[in-house]
Amino acid sequence: PARALAERLTGRRGAAVIDQNLSPGKGGVLFTELAATLCGRPHAPLLASFVGGLGGRDIAPEEFFEMIEVVEEAARRGEPPPPRLLYTGEELREMRKLQTLAQVERNGLGEGP
Repeated sequence: PARALAERLTGRRGAAVIDQNLSPGKGGVLFTELAATLCGRPHAPLLASFVGGLGGRDIAPEEFFEMIEVVEEAARRGEPPPPRLLYTGEELREMRKLQTLAQVERNGLGEGP
């Protein structure tokens, strides 16, 4: 629905695109497709990529408020923010622990017998 989306976003300064899937290094898949659709169109809004709800997790109301703040600030500056994964504080701590453990495992696998 490229035309319908482009029409709905005409005149907007910014838009948050919320994906439940991830294209590594690019943000969400819908974000990438929408950015391609709007490329070269006059007055296209600044897009911000948010990836959340992974694994069936709900997106908390606070996260929606944060997305609004991020999009407003980015539109004010005229600079799109980097793609953002939505995590609660506890989920982020758990993710960092898992990253640390993965690094230790990776280092251990690289050592000889």
